Amino acid sequence: MTPEESDALAGTLTEVITPALAEILPDGWQFENVKTRSLMMTHLPVLSLKHGAETLCFIISPTDPASPAFKRSKHYDLTYFSEDVPDAKQGQIYRRDREVIERVAAWLRRWDV
Repeated sequence: MTPEESDALAGTLTEVITPALAEILPDGWQFENVKTRSLMMTHLPVLSLKHGAETLCFIISPTDPASPAFKRSKHYDLTYFSEDVPDAKQGQIYRRDREVIERVAAWLRRWDV
């Protein structure tokens, strides 16, 4: 994905997720932004959420069945990570933030039909 394509998708995602935030985010969670980030040698939009000092980020990339993803919608793959959890412990994020992760995945699938 080019930086321009990623920026365009980030803008679209910001527009469409903003009205759905009350439905997606449980109490205490805040939407930070959707910004293009350079990850894995490409440019991808990343949705960032925050709960106190905890972070939860979602990489939203074009579907690629050859790459691992947490969930796939019609056109996009969703992968999550946390910036406050060390790399070796990223596997614990789902237990900590399952509700929000599943809500974001469900929203992405509903939107991307």
